[in-house]
Parts: sequence; structure tokens; C-alpha cells
Amino acid sequence: MVAHANNLSTMTAPANQQPLHIVSTTKLQNLMQYQSVQHVNPTVPTDLDVGTMVTFPVFCQCLATTDNAAALVSYVMQPGDTYTSIAAAFFVAYPQ
Repeated sequence: MVAHANNLSTMTAPANQQPLHIVSTTKLQNLMQYQSVQHVNPTVPTDLDVGTMVTFPVFCQCLATTDNAAALVSYVMQPGDTYTSIAAAFFVAYPQ
């Protein structure tokens, strides 16, 4: 993994003919939009071959020390999720 100013980039090797959007949504848990992957890999085809190395940019916005956050958790909403169900999964209260 290579760190840059406000983002991280990671390299991964896809399965044969696996589309970029499948890699970004399954292997990397929706941490970026596949269009961003295409943007930083303009010469890489969208259906990948085994052995093709692709850069997946993970843009990060870190909290400032003045935010007083004890922890930052990222979660990708899934079909059927509600704010209440997500709050319950993380054992936090959600105002009704």
C-alpha cells in the first residue's frame, strides 16, 4: 500500500475477466467508485485479466483532533438497512 497526502492506494490482482466494479464493490467493500478506478487506470480495460495490476484509490478524510472522536467507523449501507438497524448492529442509540 502506498500512502499519499489524503488518500491511500492499494494494488490487487483480480480474477480473470472480473469487471472493475465487482472488484471495487466486493474485494474492497465499496471504498471507492469504480469510475475513480477507471480514472486512475486509463489504459486498463474494465474487464480484467489475471495478472493485471490495477490501482484502487481509497480517498480518506481524516478527522481533526478538535472533532473529539473516539473512533471513526465506515460502513457501506446494504439493501434493507435502516439507520435504526445499523445503530443496533454497532450498539449505539439512534434518536427516534
